[in-house]
Amino acid sequence: MRILIADDDPDILRLIKVNLDYLGHTVLETSDGEHAIQVAAQERPDLIVLDLMMPYRDGLSVLRELAQLPETKDVPVIILTARAMAHEQQRGWAAGATEYLVKPFTPHDLATAIDKIKAMSPEERQAHRESNLALLDQFLGLSKGGHRVSTHPPRASGSG
Repeated sequence: MRILIADDDPDILRLIKVNLDYLGHTVLETSDGEHAIQVAAQERPDLIVLDLMMPYRDGLSVLRELAQLPETKDVPVIILTARAMAHEQQRGWAAGATEYLVKPFTPHDLATAIDKIKAMSPEERQAHRESNLALLDQFLGLSKGGHRVSTHPPRASGSG
């Protein structure tokens, strides 16, 4: 499998590359968001591992553009980031992530996610993404319209 890794941390790049090479994957690397889009469009990897916090272009905007490009719109993307809050994960799934892994991670975590994605059809990947997004929306109190549902009664106007 040809896998593009986009992460600005050289230690993370090295860790992932060594482990994926060992597992028999071909690894492409980049350390910024703008270059990630160029490499993905030119090289057409089978999978992308994408950090969210990178120079020149953040991972969410990269993910959104990849989803629009004919060359990359069907490529599964694993977000690998330190952003662990539920609202951040919700934004990643909504932007089109196929999987969301939080740093720190183990090479086994990443290998398991890759194997899971390889075993899924495009329809199953879409259903997986939609399921995770729905769970996070419910957890965060988002309605189907994308607006927060208030759990508090409205405040009375005026002084009191």
